[in-house]
Amino acid sequence: MADFLKSSGLAFLGDTGTYTLGAILAALELVAGILLFANRKLFEVYAFLAFIMFMALVLVHIPSGNWMNIMIHVALLFSLAGLAIQSKELK
Repeated sequence: MADFLKSSGLAFLGDTGTYTLGAILAALELVAGILLFANRKLFEVYAFLAFIMFMALVLVHIPSGNWMNIMIHVALLFSLAGLAIQSKELK
């Protein structure tokens, strides 16, 4: 994960920084999945996961030019953003 983050333009963080960022991102995604599964803090979880999809688009998929991956992540981004908006309205 650290090597991937370096190749995605985050090399300025250094070895320790990219390793730390990778560990933090993995832990946050795990926590978001657990909260989603437990049906807790839905707006925050959906918004965070939509942000992760947005960053994946910007850092990885758009620069790669793979249109199939771009379209899949755009669909995931808008689905998660819609779920976040819907869960906010239900509160």
